[in-house]
Amino acid sequence: MMARTHIVAGGISWIAFAGIAHIPMNPFHVALAMGSSLLPDMDHPKSVFGRMIYPVSGIISGIFGHRGITHSIFAVAVIIVSMFYFGATSGYIVSAISVGYLSHILADWMTPIHATLFKPTDCPYRKLWGSRCDVFHAGRIAVLLQ
Repeated sequence: MMARTHIVAGGISWIAFAGIAHIPMNPFHVALAMGSSLLPDMDHPKSVFGRMIYPVSGIISGIFGHRGITHSIFAVAVIIVSMFYFGATSGYIVSAISVGYLSHILADWMTPIHATLFKPTDCPYRKLWGSRCDVFHAGRIAVLLQ
């Protein structure tokens, strides 16, 4: 997907999330979600964000590859925990960054190449809407949440 597609998806995702969660609409939070929607591509040296942090993106790409661990639910959890650990005090800011980041992963998951949502576990079976491992893990999460 192109950067502009992720940016639009991040903004729309935040607007939808804020509406559902009854969060007051704030243009700063929309912009934050739009910007953070580019973060998962830190593993691609030629992406918009990857070029901004090069050579770090080259190192990440060399270790994990593109659409690897940075395109996973695990990465979202690490980001949320890191933000609170390093002193994020606004739940709205943490939510906006998380929603933007997650919108990128879900958008990539719906492409033919897709992203494996449950890295670092991996599965060789790929199909349009994710791997069999993704479906298995999603089912486990659904059972645990009941």
